[in-house]
Amino acid sequence: MANGRPGDHPFTDILHYGSSEFGEPIDSIVKEMSKHPLFFKVSDDVADLLWEKSPFGRQNEKATLLAETEKGLTAISARLAKLVEEE
Repeated sequence: MANGRPGDHPFTDILHYGSSEFGEPIDSIVKEMSKHPLFFKVSDDVADLLWEKSPFGRQNEKATLLAETEKGLTAISARLAKLVEEE
């Protein structure tokens, strides 16, 4: 059960506590994206991706999960850029 502490969710770990089990460069990518004024439009997608690809307890898959997460964040970032063009 979530208790509002580090380790509950990688999204809040990155944005509220500064780091997550993903480490760099994922943490920095999410932090940079969160500074975007339209981030709220994609934040649920970012949170879902981080939860789905969390390497916590899956160390044997970590390299693959990190690559998939970075690829997913790149796609979400591209969507975020398109939102700016549409406004």
